[in-house]
Amino acid sequence: MTNMGKRMSAALAAMLLLASAALTGCGTTTVTEDSSTVVITGATKDHGSSDAETSGGSGSNETQGGGTDANGTKGNTTTTTRGNTNNSGSSAYKTDVKNYTFTIMSPWLMRSEKDAVTEYEKTFWAKINKNQKNEKCTIKIVAGNLPTIDHLRAQIMSGSKVADIVHVKAEETLGLAAAGYITPWNKVSGINTGDSRWVASYTKLGSIGSDVYGLNWMRAPEARMCVIVNKTLLKDSGVNEDLYSLVDAKKWTWSKLQEMAKQVTVKHTSNNRTTAYGVGGWYQEIARALWISNGAALATYANGKAAAGYTSARMAEAINFMNTLVNTDKSFNATNYRDSKTFNSTDNGDSRSAFLDGKLAFMFEETWFVNQYLKPANPKFEYGIVPVPIGPSESNYRTDAGTAGVFVCTSTNAASNTIAKTVKILNLLAEPEKGYEGESWWEYDLKKEYFQSGSADKDLKMYKLCLDTAVADYGVTVNTLYNQFDRKVVQGAVFLGESSVSSAIQSLGTTYDKAISSMFTFKK
Repeated sequence: MTNMGKRMSAALAAMLLLASAALTGCGTTTVTEDSSTVVITGATKDHGSSDAETSGGSGSNETQGGGTDANGTKGNTTTTTRGNTNNSGSSAYKTDVKNYTFTIMSPWLMRSEKDAVTEYEKTFWAKINKNQKNEKCTIKIVAGNLPTIDHLRAQIMSGSKVADIVHVKAEETLGLAAAGYITPWNKVSGINTGDSRWVASYTKLGSIGSDVYGLNWMRAPEARMCVIVNKTLLKDSGVNEDLYSLVDAKKWTWSKLQEMAKQVTVKHTSNNRTTAYGVGGWYQEIARALWISNGAALATYANGKAAAGYTSARMAEAINFMNTLVNTDKSFNATNYRDSKTFNSTDNGDSRSAFLDGKLAFMFEETWFVNQYLKPANPKFEYGIVPVPIGPSESNYRTDAGTAGVFVCTSTNAASNTIAKTVKILNLLAEPEKGYEGESWWEYDLKKEYFQSGSADKDLKMYKLCLDTAVADYGVTVNTLYNQFDRKVVQGAVFLGESSVSSAIQSLGTTYDKAISSMFTFKK
């Protein structure tokens, strides 16, 4: 069991099951487990994440870049040759790890073999046990936070290597790298970042320019934003267009979402009482999903420079669209906001319940919600998923990466005399198990555990699209900016009506430009 007891049932064959981090509100919480004390800071919500996919390759030290910044700009890429799946002859595998304890620090990974329930989970734990026996080492997963720069700074400055690998949100990599707290994997001997065992979408998210700071060998289920659809409610409301076809044709846009959501809401409104809404979800995540889908970001990074994006025209366009859904169309499931003029951050629970009860057409949520809540509920309606629609200033889908996690190497670990041991065991963990080398197992389990049989193939295609179009907004890690933008613009202007959207955005001025520049300027 992970945070808040929410066990992810991801039978998608995750090598390690990522569980949801269920943290709500602000403040600081200290967690102690396995002699590891961690600090959780900031405002978060329920999240789940679990990923798995590997394929073999060499253990050579070739490099691959290809990172995408918050604007979607790709960095330089060096292509590597796919290696031999048998790495036993590589120098990376010659290191003696007898009596060594390999530590993974993670807020999501399950920490006990007894929690493994799927075939692949059990296979992976058998693999851990096999490696522990063969190599005479210990592989341990300890509790961790969603590591912030301040947290890692304190540990690194004390000389601690923290862990062999640390699980962080992809959006944290830029700040950590700029501060010098993590080392690119392509500069660690024995790690081939271009190897096919590493999931390409994660490598992209974990890359800054040509350097790869984050890797992951696990694939699904990931924490990615998507739109979960009640297809039955849409049909009952007279909406008969095929969403999958719209997505394929790149005609799944904000205006199309607005049109359908409004139709559902009007259909189910009588005597000023609405019994079903078009759109719902956690307000903060919807705002973020919309601005990313429109090519906006709180902060951008390209060509070695960071820049503010929170006052851009694209950002204003996204928040104004949200304002239209909430206050003009009244198709947004936010009754408490409108009626009482009070702000209740737990209203997302109402949206989730509404969706499970068949009273919400479009639920903005991370993909883990499907198998953690929706599929187990065995709903009496047809459902599916599609990506967040394309914004008017964009021509392609752009998906909020959400809490997608990558594994990083701290600078102190990279400089330690145990880094070779880290490399060997990490390579061993990332090697595919016999029968799980490709994607067929993953696709089969995903369709079985996530989707309804009637549209499983189509939903799998949508799911992959969400993975492949993921973008991280580095600006959300600037806590003062994110919190104030949320309070003044999203809460204040949209839900509480304290000012217009444009006025709220303008009030921010250039207040946070220096913070962005300081946080994302690489130390020399």
